[in-house]
Amino acid sequence: MPVSYEIDKEKRLVVCNVTGFCTADDVLGFHKRIVNDREFDPGFSQLVDCTGITGSDIAPGQMKFVAAQSPFSLDSRRALIADSDLGFALLRVYEIVRGLRGDRQVRVFRSRAAALEWLLEKKQAA
Repeated sequence: MPVSYEIDKEKRLVVCNVTGFCTADDVLGFHKRIVNDREFDPGFSQLVDCTGITGSDIAPGQMKFVAAQSPFSLDSRRALIADSDLGFALLRVYEIVRGLRGDRQVRVFRSRAAALEWLLEKKQAA
């Protein structure tokens, strides 16, 4: 499975790792799995690490559709990580589409450390 995840209820965080060749159907399959997981809360934050992707056939138009299907609430923070230029660009499409839907808590990063710092910043301030 190219998209795996772990739910940390204590931190209210879903950590996703995307590896290998990833398709839009893989991401949509993850959406279906997570909404059926009893541990999942749409208000949880999410860390998506895409640095393990070796390839993808997700076109920008498909990424728009995938972004529109997000199971997370507009209040949850989502940090997306890509270390390649193409991956970063595709994740920026996701960020923009979510922003157009009123979701202001999605950011794309090049490193896991920067993503976690931003993601957990709000919780430490509370």
